[in-house]
Amino acid sequence: MKYLFFGSILFLTAIGGIAYGVGIGVYRMWPYTELRFIKDELSFVLSDLMGRTDRLVLTDDSRSLPDLAPVEPAGLFGASVPRVSFPGPISGYTLVLGTFDLGTVEHAALLFDETGRVVHHWVLNEDAIATAERRDTPYKFPHGFEVMPDGSVIFAFDGGVSLQKFDACSRPVWAVEGAYHHSVTLTGDRRHVWTLINHDPVPEDPRDEARRAGAHKIGVADGSIDASFTVRDVIRANPTLDLFGARQMDETKHGYSWIRDPMHPNDIDPLPAALAGAFPDFAPGDLLMSFRGLNLVTAVDPETQKVKWYSYGQMRRQHDPDWEPDGTITIYDNRMHRNSSRIIQLRPPEPQHSETIIKGEDVEFYSWIQGKHQLTDGGNAVLFSIPQQGRVLEIDRDGNVRMELVNNFQRSNNRRFLVSEAKRLPVNYFHPGTFELCTKQ
Repeated sequence: MKYLFFGSILFLTAIGGIAYGVGIGVYRMWPYTELRFIKDELSFVLSDLMGRTDRLVLTDDSRSLPDLAPVEPAGLFGASVPRVSFPGPISGYTLVLGTFDLGTVEHAALLFDETGRVVHHWVLNEDAIATAERRDTPYKFPHGFEVMPDGSVIFAFDGGVSLQKFDACSRPVWAVEGAYHHSVTLTGDRRHVWTLINHDPVPEDPRDEARRAGAHKIGVADGSIDASFTVRDVIRANPTLDLFGARQMDETKHGYSWIRDPMHPNDIDPLPAALAGAFPDFAPGDLLMSFRGLNLVTAVDPETQKVKWYSYGQMRRQHDPDWEPDGTITIYDNRMHRNSSRIIQLRPPEPQHSETIIKGEDVEFYSWIQGKHQLTDGGNAVLFSIPQQGRVLEIDRDGNVRMELVNNFQRSNNRRFLVSEAKRLPVNYFHPGTFELCTKQ
């Protein structure tokens, strides 16, 4: 009788465990997230040991995708071919930055013509950087990219150790060593780019995260560092405005300790002189900056570090605020943990009113981290990346899809390589014959 009792207990426990396990999988109840994290980490470790690139592949089972065509030319790719649709109308080139299977897995930028065919590509790496800290391809992500009319490109990696310029044929021109990240943006005259950098800890106060978070103005021609400042400089220049201290620890009198990654700057965008007339409260060159960890977007004078405008809390873990020709600022609002992202529009000097121009719920758009956008067709459409879905979309104001790319991994519907950003370039953007020498190599 005793054995029957204990046997019944074990049987019921097993049935209950199976039922709960099914519930975890079906309803994603606790500890679904924790188990998924452990599974992913173990997969990454196995991938590293076997020389694979699983860290660059994501799983998105949130939606079924439309039947898109393989990207041409097919010979450019290995087993994993992105799939696209270009119903249009589209005028100009579309550039997509991300990770692709080009026979081997590479970080690259693909240049599409108006029909959706790849007409040029750049392979991006740090092979020319001779430092022990350099990471292999699976351990970094292309984040920050600009292309010039001569076909040269300037780019950075999250997890990288440099800012580099390559020519049109992916050959190194110059490199600046440092932990540059997230954002590379041309000035209006195309003589400089502004970018973000994580400095090494300052010896006299290694805990001060505000002194580590910096910005550099880099010469396009030679990679010279022509201006720089840190968040600590911004704090000192605005003693009566406390925007950055919310995640500062209060354990000492001086308070130079912070919680981990307290501000997370992720974009810097200089106001072009051509748009300055639409922004009477700002001057050409003023810097639009995003701080993901604070849900904060600011406009900063690059010379004095004075804050001229800010919006706090209108977005959650945002990326990529942009100046627009109509005097508005558009923002990629990730809405982390809220299951859908959006593109919003603010109208300075009013900081607390926003208009949603792309609703994530309408197009199954959610990227809890990363992401960039661009208004196209005179503001009638939006081109944006969805990194955590391995996807790029262009949607017009009526909700019509003008282009879509899905960066499939080995033709799987829900496993994808990451994409970083997409840009639309005018059809006459590049100098004539820019890429001819590359095709003859």
